[in-house]
Amino acid sequence: MSEADDADMDEKFTQVEQERELAGMHERYDAEVACWEEEFK
Repeated sequence: MSEADDADMDEKFTQVEQERELAGMHERYDAEVACWEEEFK
């Protein structure tokens, strides 16, 4: 995935989070993935 595609997808996720009042969900998932990555090193 290109950086432009990644940025576009991130923007769309943020928009959906705001529309559905799910602010912060993306950050929580990012944090959880980071924990998993550390666990499986």
